[in-house]
Amino acid sequence: MNIGVHCRRGILDCDVDKTLQPYYERWLCNRDGFVKVDDSSIDFIGMEEVMRMGPFFDIFCILKNPSLIDSDRNAHELVSCYPQFMFRNGKIVSLGWTGGLLSHYLARDDAISDSIARIPPGEEFAKLFIRAADFCCIIQTQVWEPSGLVTVYPLIKQIGSNIKNLLKLVHLGEATEI
Repeated sequence: MNIGVHCRRGILDCDVDKTLQPYYERWLCNRDGFVKVDDSSIDFIGMEEVMRMGPFFDIFCILKNPSLIDSDRNAHELVSCYPQFMFRNGKIVSLGWTGGLLSHYLARDDAISDSIARIPPGEEFAKLFIRAADFCCIIQTQVWEPSGLVTVYPLIKQIGSNIKNLLKLVHLGEATEI
């Protein structure tokens, strides 16, 4: 909320449709809970603390979409992608995207490059994956501390906007009945 995002701590029974709860609980019902975002391309943010060679947090940003199904190859060819970048002296000097059709939109979006450039060297941009899942698209990243999400949120929000714009252009079939 301190950076101008209208959000609050989420409550599964109140904030997530009953029909979507079995699909979303994997990302939202971790010990650390989730955030409901009200005025963004992102609908929910789930966090999970992971202990491997030191603690970090997996962050799952969810964009609801009733037409996306994990087992649909076309959905993955549309939105699943990840960045490829090169560092020099702690700064990203080259950036590209690989994967589905979304990668072409992300590569052309100057706001994405600007958001990445504003992330301080050595901060939270180590991993980023975008993928289709059942009834949603997930932007996944990792941060050292939950507050690190603030650093990468402008990037995630812009990626989410690109996803929503792309999905408006493509007809994946009728909305799936759950």
